Amino acid sequence: MTMLLKGSEFVKAWKKAKPLMLTDTGISDMLRKLPDDADASDIKQFKKVAADLTAKMNDPKIKAEKKALACLAEIQTCIRDELAFLKRNRATASKILEDIHGFAVTYHKEVEKGLLTPAKVGAFSPRNGTLSGLAKKMDMITSRGRDGRTVPPEIVAEFQGQLDKMYARSKLMLDLAEDAASPKPKLDMKTKYPPIWRSFGECMQKLPPIWKQLDALES
Repeated sequence: MTMLLKGSEFVKAWKKAKPLMLTDTGISDMLRKLPDDADASDIKQFKKVAADLTAKMNDPKIKAEKKALACLAEIQTCIRDELAFLKRNRATASKILEDIHGFAVTYHKEVEKGLLTPAKVGAFSPRNGTLSGLAKKMDMITSRGRDGRTVPPEIVAEFQGQLDKMYARSKLMLDLAEDAASPKPKLDMKTKYPPIWRSFGECMQKLPPIWKQLDALES
């Protein structure tokens, strides 16, 4: 049996295991309502079914049928194991978002101190080792979460949108820092730099509410 949350697979398994004389259990109808392409909003429904199966398995008619009872126990285990996996994966995703925010905060503070060398200002970039590593870890989670269970697409999009804005502002600050370090600067660092730095900070402060959305999801 698949370990993924697919209602149709559970229905097939139950029909195969259930003897013909075992009728009016309500189990087929319950399993049939479970979707194949579950998203975050469906998690609660799967949790309820896993809980309701306990009562079904305590039904004397079902307990008397070993094959049917084993099938329901396996379905329940599949659901609970998958939900536990999603919960762990979601917690990991939340921690990665928090770590990326922490990296951005440190970067923002260092830039505020006037450390405007191209090397320092270029630290917030997709090519940075630490940041790139965190982004890759997040990609590994969201690639599996694109079914909407681990990290809903709207949360991924919101996070990526803010991160892209921060990358863009960091690139602008890098351009200014490189120009200022050149023999003949062409740009006005004093007037152009502060608004971009502040805008980076504003985007950065929008990251915590995003992972808090993730933490608040049903799991």
